[in-house]
Amino acid sequence: MTLKIEIRDPASGLWQLPQPGPVRLGERARLRLSIRRPGAAARLFVGDVLVASSERDDQAEYKILRIGYPAVSWECVGKLLRDWVGETDIRFETCDASGDWTVAETVSPVYVEPERLRPEEFAALCDAVAAESADLLYDVYGKTGFGSVRGGRSSVAPAAIIARVRHAVDQLATALAEIARQPAYRLKTRRVREPAVPGQAVTDLTLEEACLDPSLAIAVGGRVHFRDQVREVATLNFRLDENHIIADFLAFLRQQLGDLRTALDSEITWREAQRPARDRPGPEGQPSWWATEDRPRIEECRRIIRQADLAETEINRLAKFGFLPVGSPLTALPAVTPLFRSHRAYGAAYRVIAEHFGGHRLRIDAAHLITRARSVPVLYEWWCALEVLRVLRTCLQASGPGGLGRRLETDQGRYVVDFAPNQRIEFTDAAGRRVRFRYQPSYRPPDGTEAYGLLGRGAVRTPDFSVEVFGSGSSPVPDLIIILDAKYTSAPHLAKLESVKLRYDRIGSFHDGRVLGRQVWALVPSRPTRVETREAGWSVACQSDNIGLFQEGFDINSFAAGVIHAAPLTGPGRSSVEMLLRHLLLRCGLKFRSPA
Repeated sequence: MTLKIEIRDPASGLWQLPQPGPVRLGERARLRLSIRRPGAAARLFVGDVLVASSERDDQAEYKILRIGYPAVSWECVGKLLRDWVGETDIRFETCDASGDWTVAETVSPVYVEPERLRPEEFAALCDAVAAESADLLYDVYGKTGFGSVRGGRSSVAPAAIIARVRHAVDQLATALAEIARQPAYRLKTRRVREPAVPGQAVTDLTLEEACLDPSLAIAVGGRVHFRDQVREVATLNFRLDENHIIADFLAFLRQQLGDLRTALDSEITWREAQRPARDRPGPEGQPSWWATEDRPRIEECRRIIRQADLAETEINRLAKFGFLPVGSPLTALPAVTPLFRSHRAYGAAYRVIAEHFGGHRLRIDAAHLITRARSVPVLYEWWCALEVLRVLRTCLQASGPGGLGRRLETDQGRYVVDFAPNQRIEFTDAAGRRVRFRYQPSYRPPDGTEAYGLLGRGAVRTPDFSVEVFGSGSSPVPDLIIILDAKYTSAPHLAKLESVKLRYDRIGSFHDGRVLGRQVWALVPSRPTRVETREAGWSVACQSDNIGLFQEGFDINSFAAGVIHAAPLTGPGRSSVEMLLRHLLLRCGLKFRSPA
């Protein structure tokens, strides 16, 4: 009973066995799996996903063929690992006549290698998804979360950290003042050697002491006389676990203030270094960017640093209580002890620690999307969405989270990024114009709910995501819709250009028939096969049906479709997707909130 795996050679058409050692297969490899095992039915799983079955009701993508009647062996042929990547296992299950399913054999581990991306590109893709997910969550929750944790580093909102540390210090000062009146302690005994009483009698206790230290006694005239005696002295010992916890929490607060002070000092230094480039008067005598943005921020940073110094002075005063030892920063919320439960003052101190350390500490799960993606195309699509969101967050001001970030119900302190169809995130530029990002939007024919959608025939058009740019008024219809489709493919750019151009060229306003989807772009991991030299440097990464697009004077009312190379950036500079979006948004007349 052995599961046999064979790989078809595309050149010769022959079936070959994999190399000895761990099973390594390509995502597009055509496989033939066979096993000798009698049974009534069979199923084939890759990981926990059913990919093939002999039963029609399972609705699996591939069919398992039975050999013999009744079946004595099974065989399955197809690209079973299509779009898979990473480490997984292959599990073959059979069903007997009674309906019980059993595992016939499991092949593990099986390494599935991406064929459209090089290994270093796939690693960069995973790293980019994790990094941009965490950055998005910080933008959403960074202003309300305190002590957020990602990859061993902490990130805090400066205004929140001062207020909450001050609140914790004030509450802890009250509890410590009550504890200081009668701190908890244990009696600790120690042995003290002192001169013996003249004529001290010989007892069992004194003889035991003499056995341990013979120098306590001397022999005089055939009798034993004691020169010294040992007495046990009880002293107060304040080195309790509860006192250590309080001292460690004070060190934790001191560490947080130090991290905040370092971050603010770095920000001040960076903003002051940008002054030569940013301190230039605007048009018509308007103040410079540095005067309106950088200088107020520097003053705010210095004010927060002064507040941090005052808070640290108070923390150092509390740490000088005699019953508190020298502490090291607390790394995890300690378990409650009997003393914390029974003593009122110690219980109040523990509640302060639990509320501050546990309640305001967020855990950013940057790898949530990576673990949820069951195929490389899905992971690539999510990275493209995060890349577009990163560009919009850099240029514009987000009006709300849009439901992308959520807190897990099973772990209330853990925040993740989740995508769902027709999600919307609103942005505004410096002049107040609206820009809307939509994930998997549904553009439908007129149904009375939307003022724009599909103008031509068809039921619905659902691109991967779109960027809708509205005018300066409050019109519900955007001036322009930038259609973006993530395509994990190695097909030539010209082939993908024709497919996206014909699919999304009739999205517009129902009121006047004006076509809004005038910019249609496919994002692909491959580079163009034919590169033309144009004015814009980023244009070498894309192909378009409108060569005027790459000019600074491009009319945004013109139609343009194209395919652009989109992959995690491994070198310095901006990505081609960012350069394209900046170019289109500037042509729309948007005013970025940060310098270009």
